[in-house]
Amino acid sequence: MNVSNLKPTEEERALCAVVNLLEGDIRQEHFIATEVPFANRSRRADLVMVGKATWGIEVKSPADKIENAIAQLEDYRQFFDFVVLASTPEQIKRVFKDIPRQIGLIELSGATATWRRVPLAINRHNKAYLAGFLDRSTLQSLLSSQEIERDSLISVLRNLATKHISTSVLQTAMKERMTAKMRPHFQQFIQEFNGMCWPDDLDTIRYRDEDATGFRVSEPSS
Repeated sequence: MNVSNLKPTEEERALCAVVNLLEGDIRQEHFIATEVPFANRSRRADLVMVGKATWGIEVKSPADKIENAIAQLEDYRQFFDFVVLASTPEQIKRVFKDIPRQIGLIELSGATATWRRVPLAINRHNKAYLAGFLDRSTLQSLLSSQEIERDSLISVLRNLATKHISTSVLQTAMKERMTAKMRPHFQQFIQEFNGMCWPDDLDTIRYRDEDATGFRVSEPSS
C-alpha cells in the first residue's frame, strides 16, 4: 500500500474502486495491470486482469465522455475474453441500450464499486489484434515452419502470423506475454495490497511496454 499526499483524480478513485471490488479475483492468482495497449497499440485498456481468461475493463469517470465508450468497447470485444464497463449509474444509463449484453457493468459511487451485470464470455478475437501484441522473438518462434527473412520487419511477421497461425495459438501466446510483462510489478503490488487500493498502487501496476528493440514505445490513445 502506498499512500500519496496528492489528491487523487476522479479516474484514479474510479480505478481503485474497481481494483478493490476485484480483490477476491486478484488473490486467486489473477494478474492485473493498468494502461495496457491493445488493438495494434491504438487503444489502451484502463484495467486488465489475466488468469485463465483475459478481462478488459474500461473505466469512465463522471468527467469522461461516456459516448466514447461504445467504439472503445467494440475494440475490447475483439481482444479480451471478458469485457466490462465501469462508470456511474447516470453515465451507464445514457448508453445502456447501445451496450451489448455480453459486456459486464460495474457501477461506481465515490470510492465504491458494485456489480450491476456480470460479463459473458466473448469468442470473436481479432487475429490481427492478437498478433499485434506479440514481440519479434515470439512471432519468429510461432512462424518457425515458415520461410521468412531473418531481418523481416515486425509488421511483416505480424501479418504472416495473422495468416498462418490459429486464433487459439495467438491467444495463448498473447496471454503468456502479457502475464510475463505484468508479473514483476504485480508481485510488488500484491505484497503491499491489504484490500484497499491507493492511487500510487496504480502506478506500481502500470503496464510497462517495450517494442522489439527494447525501447519504450509511444503511448497509445485511450
